[in-house]
Amino acid sequence: SYSDIHGISGELHETPLLIAQSLALMEQEINRIQTKDAYNLAESIKPEYVHDPAFRLKFLRGEHFSARPAAQKFVNHFEMKRQLFGASKL
Repeated sequence: SYSDIHGISGELHETPLLIAQSLALMEQEINRIQTKDAYNLAESIKPEYVHDPAFRLKFLRGEHFSARPAAQKFVNHFEMKRQLFGASKL
């Protein structure tokens, strides 16, 4: 099938419960990451942006709701943003 040939996994049905649980797990994983200076700086500048569920959900969807890699990519996002655009643009 098309999915098998292209390595696409089955469709994941997003439910409010899945989203809530995944966001909570992602928060736990973010808290476990030791080195996250840019994330911490962004959180201190604009916490409503850093904690926006819709924003975090993009990272979860990109990782098929796997919290640990989504959290790492989320933290890496802020580091790359700081490197490319400077701390004032976090």
